[in-house]
Amino acid sequence: KPGDTGAKDSQTQFDKPADVWVDGGELYVADGGAHQRVIVLDAATGAFKRQWRGHGAEFQRISTIAVSKDGNVYVGDRKANKIQVFKKDGAFVRELAVAPSTLANGSVWDVNFSSDAKQEFLFIADGQNSTVRVFARADLAPLGTIGDGGRWPGRFYAVNNVAMDSKGNLFTGEGYEGKRVRVSLASVQGSGATVES
Repeated sequence: KPGDTGAKDSQTQFDKPADVWVDGGELYVADGGAHQRVIVLDAATGAFKRQWRGHGAEFQRISTIAVSKDGNVYVGDRKANKIQVFKKDGAFVRELAVAPSTLANGSVWDVNFSSDAKQEFLFIADGQNSTVRVFARADLAPLGTIGDGGRWPGRFYAVNNVAMDSKGNLFTGEGYEGKRVRVSLASVQGSGATVES
């Protein structure tokens, strides 16, 4: 119901949902605004299943959500500059600080995985710092960055979405005045990342 956000623990109302992810029969919603929570619904019926808030404290500005094949839920908190990892039942696993000194719009705008069977790499669209950050998903070790600020090939302006297809092509979307979608061939190896546009 537009204009009616309901209570912070409402099982039927949202307040500015920032992202969604479908995993099997479940729909995970990064519910923003005043709610700042993860809410899980039945993907077929929309019925409420469960919800949770950030570990240790509420999310400051929930911005993105993704569920890996091995059952971990990655939740981005744009204002807090971090990713929190949970089990599907909301049990906290660990967290990753992402460019923690970032101010303004924060560093975690989107999160996604590489397309290999193990989803070895974690990609984070860092719109404030105009880059895509690459981490090893197994231990969240930083591996490098892709791109930098600017409007020409290999550069980003407010990169706010990232996804990889089955062939290893990396898709990025840019907000604000960037206003473009880009396809790049990403190569991520051990300690670094390169990109060809």
